[in-house]
Amino acid sequence: MKLKTRRRLYIIFIFIFIVTTPIVCAYAAGYKINLTWPPNLSKIFVKTGMLIVETKPKGALIYLNQKLKKQNLFNSQVAKTPTKVKNLIPKEYKVSLELDNYWPYIERIKIYPGKTSFLKNIKLFKKNNLEKISTSSSDFFPEENTLNKQNDLLKIKENILEISSSSKEILDYLNKDDFLYLLFQDKLKIYKNHNLLGEIKFPISYDYRFINPKNQFLNIYDAKHEILYLINPNSQDPIKEILHNIKYTSWVDEKNLIYASDYEIWKINLEQNQKNIITRISKKIKNIFHYAPDYLIYATQNEINILKISNQNTLKILEKENISDVSLDLENNTIYFSENVLNKTFYKLEI
Repeated sequence: MKLKTRRRLYIIFIFIFIVTTPIVCAYAAGYKINLTWPPNLSKIFVKTGMLIVETKPKGALIYLNQKLKKQNLFNSQVAKTPTKVKNLIPKEYKVSLELDNYWPYIERIKIYPGKTSFLKNIKLFKKNNLEKISTSSSDFFPEENTLNKQNDLLKIKENILEISSSSKEILDYLNKDDFLYLLFQDKLKIYKNHNLLGEIKFPISYDYRFINPKNQFLNIYDAKHEILYLINPNSQDPIKEILHNIKYTSWVDEKNLIYASDYEIWKINLEQNQKNIITRISKKIKNIFHYAPDYLIYATQNEINILKISNQNTLKILEKENISDVSLDLENNTIYFSENVLNKTFYKLEI
């Protein structure tokens, strides 16, 4: 090789070194070249941000502004959840998380210089998992056994002298924590070992019943007037809360209740006595279910939707005519419902 050629190569290598070294060092330090038009010389190098993405199940592909994300500058393999997406130019991104046989999850998120943004606890829901079933194949279409209930009430009347001599009708009963609670048209009576411990007065109604029996409070629902009474029978002031215009309820935990009217869904924190509206819906609500930490399932006459509470993202997972009898099997992540068009047909939908 001639001396002149060697010198030219030497100069080229030095030039490449001078140009690339600052770029590589800046990239390693969390900076990136931001090419814009028209050029802004003051923002050629910008401090980047990071995005942490976690989904359940794992393995979802990540699209940023409709572009499939690779691992990094030096690794061309596609990024899959869970992962850290580094060196992102600060701006708003449309993030799409996609996994085969699951509905895509889409959210807009802002990236800030030198900071980390999060998409965590993202639940991906299965699609195309609708199955027709017979009513006998599921316990989630309960038909109330009136005969058994009448027999139980007869036994209660036989064992409690005060009740057996009374002409007042027992509307509902609940056995809980060694106590027997009896609902009448105007009061709740509390018994232990067949002895009356006390009673709580209510406005007269013939449609009282117990709901949500596993909750720490007694949930007494007046179906006619759409009123929910939350009762702490051990308190001197037993009526903890009275909620009006209630059609459906779902407890998040012992302190937080989600409830719905025909077109609105609310959440109440009983510890802080704070009520917040979650969403308003243009179609009449048929049922609601709290699902996972940040999700809510709600059904209308023609749809079943999943709402992410924190950002109001709504995913329509099913569309059918005349949906009714909607219930949720949390243990098996399955929704049961019926469709009443010409004949009543029953389905289960794995999510």
